[in-house]
Amino acid sequence: MLLRTTAVLKRLAPLVGLAMLVASAGGPQAHAQSTVNLVLESWRSEDTSIWQDKIIPAYQATHPGVNITFRPTPNQYYAAALGTELQGGTAGDMFACPPFDTSEGFYNQGYLPNVNDMAELAHFSTLARSGWTTRSGCSST
Repeated sequence: MLLRTTAVLKRLAPLVGLAMLVASAGGPQAHAQSTVNLVLESWRSEDTSIWQDKIIPAYQATHPGVNITFRPTPNQYYAAALGTELQGGTAGDMFACPPFDTSEGFYNQGYLPNVNDMAELAHFSTLARSGWTTRSGCSST
């Protein structure tokens, strides 16, 4: 379990860092804050305890001033709920992207950036990225 948690943390750190950068880009008032509050959304409500008891505390131990709230939605409602939140501007700061057509739809609507040039993608094989790659070859996670 510890190895799995460590592997998840190593892959989560760049994404949380990216989200923090985006969240802190709100101008001088945002920079004046000593605490950054982020919301992480997922369809895996069964993972709540590992996020709240292991992954988030481990991340916060090395990144003081970062508060992360894990906000799961039951998987059968997640894609629709996330789409509504993205359209309304209320989606979390970080969110798990459903694979294939759902994420491609979010990408085509402008809610996800093209991350082909993101160095962290080198940690994932082409096959591992395939569920989050558009038909035109853009990585949209």
